[in-house]
Amino acid sequence: KDEFEYGIRYFDESGDIFHKENVLIFRGNKNKSLLTLNYDNYNLLVRSIKSTDKLDSNTIEVVLKYIPESMSLVGDELHVKLARRSVAVLNLKLEENHVRWITNRLFDISGYMSLVGFNHNGLNPYSTLITPEDHGLQVISFYHIQLQNHT
Repeated sequence: KDEFEYGIRYFDESGDIFHKENVLIFRGNKNKSLLTLNYDNYNLLVRSIKSTDKLDSNTIEVVLKYIPESMSLVGDELHVKLARRSVAVLNLKLEENHVRWITNRLFDISGYMSLVGFNHNGLNPYSTLITPEDHGLQVISFYHIQLQNHT
């Protein structure tokens, strides 16, 4: 609880991330180009989800709960706003039943992304957060997503 109230710092491939409640700030101190890639891929995915004819409007609403509410490039940082309070899964010791629902959510988002033509290729504890109140999950890193090749 303390780390959530005061905010935590962790890192991913781009560098430091500051996380407090429903806001993330990616600093990009290791690789600034990944911030732009994350932002661009996120926007491409959101447009694809919202414009697909493979999902009905209720399912689109569900899928959008798995990704940030918004992302914006602010100077040399990437600011991410989440719809719900989220917690990093890094260094958490979880009971088996919690691991099961997290794994289930990872399969859900992977399947939804596949339906709209994407593979994530990088889901890991650094790219996902859990939303404890609703047993949800949010993917925060989109560096590795790729369009599927259906040829």
